[in-house]
Amino acid sequence: MCIACEPPYRDRSYNGHMDLPALVAAPLLLAAVLAVSGVSKLRDDDAATATEWTDLGVPGALNTHALRRAHPWAELALTLALVVLPGWLGVAAAVVAVALTLAYLVMIARAAARPEPAECACFGTGARTAITGRTVARNAALLLLAVLAVVHAAGADSPLVVLLGAPAATWGWLAALVLAVVVTVLLVPVAPADDDVLEEEALPARPSGAAPYDEEGEYLRTLTPFATLVDRDGARHDLVRLSARQAQLLVFMRAGCGPCSTTGNQLAGWQERLPELALRVVVSQPIDSLEGDYAHWQPFALHDPDGLAARMLRVSGTPTAVLLGTDGLLAGGPVSGSGAIEEFVEDIAVQLEEARGAVE
Repeated sequence: MCIACEPPYRDRSYNGHMDLPALVAAPLLLAAVLAVSGVSKLRDDDAATATEWTDLGVPGALNTHALRRAHPWAELALTLALVVLPGWLGVAAAVVAVALTLAYLVMIARAAARPEPAECACFGTGARTAITGRTVARNAALLLLAVLAVVHAAGADSPLVVLLGAPAATWGWLAALVLAVVVTVLLVPVAPADDDVLEEEALPARPSGAAPYDEEGEYLRTLTPFATLVDRDGARHDLVRLSARQAQLLVFMRAGCGPCSTTGNQLAGWQERLPELALRVVVSQPIDSLEGDYAHWQPFALHDPDGLAARMLRVSGTPTAVLLGTDGLLAGGPVSGSGAIEEFVEDIAVQLEEARGAVE
């Protein structure tokens, strides 16, 4: 059969090496996901991103301002490379995509295996979602797409060239694929982020299961745990010894958390109103990364590097407040949500004012 009589798709796009036109969907789908991911991260707060990277186990040597800012642009550059680069350049781009999606999968799988709840800002800090088995499956699917993109790049022209030389039938099934993806996205219900729930609904001052109460609703004081927090100078502080000198109001917060910003704006006022207490902001990220909108947290900040203090105090989300008494026992909390914390602080202030009046 003469070359001129062969199907135009094989002759112009795959050069006769393979007859798998549907394989072009792999790099295109992966490029679409990377494009959405990159664009959604462009305006992320750097301090919030630093926290997310720390939570996901990104090595400290890589968790730098420069790499965090370059990350979304790198995803967008890889998007373009997957679509337009031919030959060995296309193969190289696909291999980079395999390495990137494999790294994502490993971090997500490790976070999902931890006993404490974890979140992922895979599509920007404004769209954080809980890490579950579905998240792991999603990232495994992205890794599979990257592997198929390598196979495609090794045996065909770039996806752009393939599409430009494709017959109408190929455009038809590609359009059907896009429509299927759109319908799937629209059908999956979007659950509000935990922080949004905390903003809209003031959690009760006695969250179910978070703090021990007896059958009559009386708070049962428990021992202050032997956990260690680190200040901005690197000094380590044991909670038991720290609270023995002065009662401690610990407020666990995270940059990028909406309710935390509301709580953070009241820190100075609370400390002035509660001079008997030491107000502490406990964060999982390095204190030096609290810049810009979070710089006013730094005077109050202590670092919980391994999250041990949060776990031992039954802190499952942010913002959450816990009051440590000077007698080695918890005096209140944990209390979660910006509104509930305001009520908690108000109750403490009233009790302190009554105590001052009694002394006078």
